[in-house]
Amino acid sequence: MFYEVRANIFFHSEDEARDFYHDCQVALPKGSVVNPCAPNQQCSIIDHLICRHDENPNEACTSLGHEDNCPECPQ
Repeated sequence: MFYEVRANIFFHSEDEARDFYHDCQVALPKGSVVNPCAPNQQCSIIDHLICRHDENPNEACTSLGHEDNCPECPQ
């Protein structure tokens, strides 16, 4: 059994978003991988984005960072 936490949190402050992303970076190594190196593997991931969905016209998000804890699996 696993326990999963999901969060999409929008910040107006870049500093607050960066701080939360850093907190997630600290937590990421503690995360588990479900079925490591199997076809149905699920890794823990974090994304840091600039979201422009409130602008007119809407623009796509821009990635500022992405990390996961997927293991390197033998080919």
